[in-house]
Amino acid sequence: YFIRSLASCGVPSYWSDTITPIVLQANVGPGGSVAQLSWNAPLNPLPPTAGLFRVHREYPPGNWVVVDSTQNLFYDDSLALCSEEVNYRIELWDSSVQCASKSNIESVILEDLNAPGAIALDSAAVEILTNLAHIGFTATNTVDAEYYIVYIFDEVNAAWLPIDTIFDLNQTYYQNLNSNASNEYEIYGVAVVDSCGNRSPVSPPHQTVHLAVDVFSCDNTN
Repeated sequence: YFIRSLASCGVPSYWSDTITPIVLQANVGPGGSVAQLSWNAPLNPLPPTAGLFRVHREYPPGNWVVVDSTQNLFYDDSLALCSEEVNYRIELWDSSVQCASKSNIESVILEDLNAPGAIALDSAAVEILTNLAHIGFTATNTVDAEYYIVYIFDEVNAAWLPIDTIFDLNQTYYQNLNSNASNEYEIYGVAVVDSCGNRSPVSPPHQTVHLAVDVFSCDNTN
């Protein structure tokens, strides 16, 4: 847009500076949890009285907040959600006219598609008194982790079988009450599940040691 005025005698003024609306565009970045925003400046160049572009976000619905201010014409906003709609708009305040230019509202669906990183088992052993297998593992550092899944490996079908769930993320020890480690070795693994249901890869396997003793009568002496 631009403006031109007419004097009382009908003489037109010079054309004003050209001004355009701030048009906001929003896309979802790789991984599903980053809103990639870009927009144009209303004037080029901006007057020295113009402030920074303010990035407004609406989430949850009805709750608009300023997440950041920038002099750039782009911004990436990271938000770990599970398939939720988020709205954005851009504002630019000009102190010389005490007025804010506001962009259109753009919506994106953010969904965390990144699985937690795999954790590591540090031990797999058999309890002497009970003959039950127990394992130890490192705690996850995933911020939105929800629980661990304990697996035992089925060598016949070459598949991991879930046997239990641990909801205390600080618990890094597990004893299998249905263990058969007194009769055979067992292979264990652990995975982490986050708040969006993304599961990490199963940890590198650890297995118990099964000791077999054979006594040959010809080796005995009286």
